[in-house]
Amino acid sequence: MVAALEAGPDGATAVLPAVAGGPLRLEEDTARHPRRRRGRMLWGAALVAAVAAAAIAAFVLLGPISGDGGSAAPDAAPLAFAAVRDYDPQGADQSERPDLVTAAYDRDPETAWYTENYEVTPEFGGLKDGVGLVMRLTGPAVATEMIVSSPTPGARFQVLGPDRNGEREVLAEDEFTGGRQVVPLARTQPAEAYVLWITMLVPDGQGRYWAGVGEVQLRGVPNST
Repeated sequence: MVAALEAGPDGATAVLPAVAGGPLRLEEDTARHPRRRRGRMLWGAALVAAVAAAAIAAFVLLGPISGDGGSAAPDAAPLAFAAVRDYDPQGADQSERPDLVTAAYDRDPETAWYTENYEVTPEFGGLKDGVGLVMRLTGPAVATEMIVSSPTPGARFQVLGPDRNGEREVLAEDEFTGGRQVVPLARTQPAEAYVLWITMLVPDGQGRYWAGVGEVQLRGVPNST
């Protein structure tokens, strides 16, 4: 505007060109309708409150769900070990790194029991069906879940229950995730011993195969009879 005023001849006022189109109209804003905006805010707050109430109810009724692939059974309690030993029934001396067994239940997942290193295939080089750990309890109990961690993700395992006429019942099959995981077990009769039976190994980075157990625990219902 200043430039237009100064541009007129002999100080006369210059004529400003008309602006094309009508006056600008602002888009409708919720700020122009405080009642409508307030209603939306109240409805949103009610929705958030309802969701929070539902989450609290689910937590109370169902219990916390762990991020490790399972939740603890409500009646499960830790089962005390009387002894843990290596298990290699098809091996020459029927042992599998007995010097490392305590690392599987020392409450330190950073230490681990490892199998021996096998060549050719992850199925123990065709030499055997598997190896594992026998967990003998202080008394008969029904184990309902195993909590286990492993530094060798991908290795496969079974959880075996009571010995029935020379054969053990398969209570679960899974593979190690590389972290802590909860493995639900099929219900069975009370037993004094359970087996963590490794059936498939993973590469050890040096051209051979192995598997490891960082920490293992059984939870369940002690036999009260």
